[in-house]
Amino acid sequence: MNHDDRSPESSESELLRRAAKAAGLRQTISPELLGIELESADEFLTRMRDNDRAEQEESKSKAIRRRVLMATGVAAAGSVLILSVIQPWNTSTAIADTPPILNYQFASPSKIAFAPGEDPVKDLLALSKVAKSSSGTETSGDVQHVLTNALFANIGDEGTSKSHTVQIPQIEETWLRPDGSLRTVERSGKPLSPDGRGLSVGASPQQPDSADETEPKGSLDANFVKSLPASADGVRAALLKRAGCTARDPGTLRSLCLYNQIADLYSKYVIPPQVASTFWKVLAKERGFRLLGKVEDRANRPGIGISLIPTNRNQYRLVLIISPLTGQLLGTEAILIKQQKSLDVQTPAVMSFTATISATYTK
Repeated sequence: MNHDDRSPESSESELLRRAAKAAGLRQTISPELLGIELESADEFLTRMRDNDRAEQEESKSKAIRRRVLMATGVAAAGSVLILSVIQPWNTSTAIADTPPILNYQFASPSKIAFAPGEDPVKDLLALSKVAKSSSGTETSGDVQHVLTNALFANIGDEGTSKSHTVQIPQIEETWLRPDGSLRTVERSGKPLSPDGRGLSVGASPQQPDSADETEPKGSLDANFVKSLPASADGVRAALLKRAGCTARDPGTLRSLCLYNQIADLYSKYVIPPQVASTFWKVLAKERGFRLLGKVEDRANRPGIGISLIPTNRNQYRLVLIISPLTGQLLGTEAILIKQQKSLDVQTPAVMSFTATISATYTK
């Protein structure tokens, strides 16, 4: 009796299935059998959220860099020097040297990319005590005035692949009023000294404003820093909420959120000694931070370097420089430690820094 060629019994696939079954082979193979552990739905959603947040943070950083460079272009008449040359015979940008890397006690410039540093807990807690015992800033008004000096490397607008560096730091002054309005004025600073230091300690009245913008009332919560909880756990929770992060963020993602929040608050607010003290207690319990040791910052002030290499941005080494005299943050540095094909920069290279020159109350 002949079988119908179209019947399952006579098909090649059915014959193969029968042979496999007779040999004791499984008809389905699960990831577990291959030693593969698939992430859960919650883990997948967390990873997608973290990637989205990282992309948003990068977009914000690019926007800030573009704004700084636009300001530099406006101030070109004020003898601002842009150390980059576009050669007509070459499609790439000729890159000037980036600012010298500072020399840390446990990480020299030549070793900054791979120096392991030391456990920072003891030093962070010591800095916390220094900050707590500091006299703080006298109050002569209710407007928070912050003066910073910063430099950003331009990663380029969308669609460009090369980089150039503006070697003239930008002086930025902000006035945060009780109603939450924020005025920001930018001016050009002076060139760095050969060792990467010598930042301007004030804005020269001869230099024209390269940007003068005011955000309306309610743009910021002027009392945010003053209203932070007294406990380290409370401050951690408040900073994570402000950043849109959670306490469950994996790896060093939570540490990066806290790093960014502390740096941002110092750029706009006068930070009371007690709050600064609590900041360092918070970081002492976070993953990924390493002690780089003593350093002289770009304004020639003694500091202690605390670094973080984020797992989701491991091409950078981020550094907080904290004063051993006051326990306050002196500045931040972002150092490119892994060569990037899209950037015409030889690593390691300082891609940005911000130094807080003063933070006081005024009228």
